[in-house]
Amino acid sequence: MKKLREHLEKYEGSRILDVATGQGTFMSMIASVYDGFVEMTGIDISDKAIAAVEKSFSDPRISARKMDVNDMCFEEGYFDLTCLSNSMHHVNDINETIWKMAKVTKDDGLLIFNEMRRDNDSEKKMTHTYLHHFWAEIDRLNG
Repeated sequence: MKKLREHLEKYEGSRILDVATGQGTFMSMIASVYDGFVEMTGIDISDKAIAAVEKSFSDPRISARKMDVNDMCFEEGYFDLTCLSNSMHHVNDINETIWKMAKVTKDDGLLIFNEMRRDNDSEKKMTHTYLHHFWAEIDRLNG
């Protein structure tokens, strides 16, 4: 958390985008360590996710929009920080996703990736990982 805060503090007055925000867990983490943003937007393709974010946050600077990362309607270089947290396995083409994220991020902005590691995981943790991937595939198939 300390490292995240140190990076975020360099972007006082920032606009933040959280791609594949889900229920806004990473936005909540950011808000807990950094208050210097003027706008934080989460995007997701799931109506349930957007509803969960809208219900969870009362801060008017934080919002959620139903949107696919491959069809974003933000202008180039709009965001200071663009994040993707625990969602790479939900993305069909990670290279395309990263390129799209970079496109809406300022040239001197920051891309943040927060992902799970799987090195030397126990059988129990790997079981959870496999289930999570299975659920993600079901979500993808259901649109």
